[in-house]
Amino acid sequence: MSTNFESVFHLSQLAHPLLKATDAAAIVHISSLGSLVACPSSSLYAATKGHHISGAINRLTRNFAFEWAEDGTRVNCIAPGYTLTQMLESKYMSKNEEAVKILSPRVPLKRMAKPLEVATAVAFLCMRASSYITGQVIVVDGGVTMSS
Repeated sequence: MSTNFESVFHLSQLAHPLLKATDAAAIVHISSLGSLVACPSSSLYAATKGHHISGAINRLTRNFAFEWAEDGTRVNCIAPGYTLTQMLESKYMSKNEEAVKILSPRVPLKRMAKPLEVATAVAFLCMRASSYITGQVIVVDGGVTMSS
């Protein structure tokens, strides 16, 4: 709980006074697809981070966005789906190379995300081009939530 939620809460609170002094402040939280849908073969993940903590991050995002809109601080969230991170590849794939074969067909785009695909969504939310977007949880999941 302290790593996955309290760190997001406290870091946002600490950053807010500094950010509101700028003319284009943006905070982007990272939650998880696990906060929106039940994911196969992810009971352990859901128990440690998924539904309750990521759901709390999603709600925190919306509340901070509402509270801080007056001073121009935008707060959004990215909820990534299955992503081929270095940790996933090194820790899990070597033990179970079937995971990609099992998960990829469940994604409408038929593949897992690359980290850069998640990072570009975060970058967009930090740009002036997204200056009218706040309080949103943007799902970057290849269509999993639309098909769930």
